[in-house]
Amino acid sequence: MSNTEDSKAAATSADPAAEPAKSAPADDGVKVFTRGEVAGHTNEENDLMIIIMGKVYKVDKYLEEHPGGPEIIADCAGQDATEEFLDTGHSAEAQETLKKYFVGNVEGGDTSSSSATTKSGSEGPSMTMMIAVLAILFAIFAAVKLQA
Repeated sequence: MSNTEDSKAAATSADPAAEPAKSAPADDGVKVFTRGEVAGHTNEENDLMIIIMGKVYKVDKYLEEHPGGPEIIADCAGQDATEEFLDTGHSAEAQETLKKYFVGNVEGGDTSSSSATTKSGSEGPSMTMMIAVLAILFAIFAAVKLQA
């Protein structure tokens, strides 16, 4: 390595923002990031990461393609965006697209789909069931009122 290359390497390593994440590969070879490491990746131009369901995604290249606009993702830069992602009710196609940007898992994060389905309402009482219960309660209330 030349002196110029050595000084460039030293300058790069002195700048923490220029360094790649010091994530460690897990036993399965997937990188594991700390939440602090992800929090440092907020540059919309070339280095934006988010966490969804315990998985880390580098999405700066996707911002302009996002149907809801880049600001929605940018607002979650470096943070856990699971709640926002699930609350929006993304399609299966959106979930497939997300896989392209996967770069690792978050340390201590729950990457199981069961936690995601519980949060999104796919498990537990369904909306149809809740409407049926409310309809029955309304019918009982109406019957009691008519008898009185």
